[in-house]
Amino acid sequence: MLCDFASAGAYGTYYRSWLPVRNAPPAPIYLQYPEPNAVLPVEEIPFAWSQGEPGTHYELRVATDAAFKDVVFGATNLATAAFAWTSPPPTGLPYHWQVVARHGAQQTATVNGPLAFRLDPSLPPSGSGVVLRALLAGTPDPQEGRLLASVDLSPATGRGGVANTALAFNGKSSKLVYDAPQFPSRTYTFAAWFCPQGLTVDGRRWHQIVSAWCAPVNDPLRVSIQDLELVVAIEQPGGGCRLSGGRVENGRWTHVAVVKRLTELSLYVNGQRVAQAPVPASFVPGPKNLGIGCNPNFSGPEVFQGTLAEVVFSREALAEEAVRALAAQRPSPP
Repeated sequence: MLCDFASAGAYGTYYRSWLPVRNAPPAPIYLQYPEPNAVLPVEEIPFAWSQGEPGTHYELRVATDAAFKDVVFGATNLATAAFAWTSPPPTGLPYHWQVVARHGAQQTATVNGPLAFRLDPSLPPSGSGVVLRALLAGTPDPQEGRLLASVDLSPATGRGGVANTALAFNGKSSKLVYDAPQFPSRTYTFAAWFCPQGLTVDGRRWHQIVSAWCAPVNDPLRVSIQDLELVVAIEQPGGGCRLSGGRVENGRWTHVAVVKRLTELSLYVNGQRVAQAPVPASFVPGPKNLGIGCNPNFSGPEVFQGTLAEVVFSREALAEEAVRALAAQRPSPP
């Protein structure tokens, strides 16, 4: 008898969790990035697809036609589900890409391929420029970037003691979401001022300062407070990391910054580096928006409780001196 795992053995019967299979075809593989009809800057293109079972190897092909009669690039015997391609000059025409997975004598093409993308020379490189700059001085409107959603926020007193120089989040229903085009996966800097209010030890609930969660096991930028501890918790399919910034105090303003410099992730508190961890050189693509004080794509209660101000998210990895300068800046005027 076969049944779903949740009810197996529920009535006292014997069961086996796994059934042996011989000569099975490779597990289904899905293309992930570039996404369908993506428009990308002219730079090295990171391809990514879902991982097959151990021992699977992959063949990547790129063509100028959907029938793959004009293949302009190919890579074979790839052991990992990712590859970076130095793209040719843009032609204005779409490129098409596909992956074939091989395991032993079995092979299969991806379920959702081929996919198409274009190169646009007018787009800035993904490793430079500002994604978001928002003072949050009594309003969610950004100085740079695009506002997508603003719910249950109120003007608040900022770190300089001046009214209308921050935004208050209620810990329950507040939501602030910005567009995050060409989400940086290799280098970035996030920085903000935060002041928790009324937080307690509450069973490790997430009180997000920032989150880019977009799918299970894919959050390349999460800064949060859990049980009065400042944490960075990165989720990635190949394994994430967790950094601790120490205990926070209700009513106290603190500057936090997270810098990803290829394989190095650093956490700064008030301009001082307090934790560091190795990470993949490139995070898995996927995020399209950024939640400030919330999880942008999850309806559960992951809301910050307190006030936030002076948020910046850049595609560049700032040097330590620049991070210290951010933390040392005087409060912004209303």
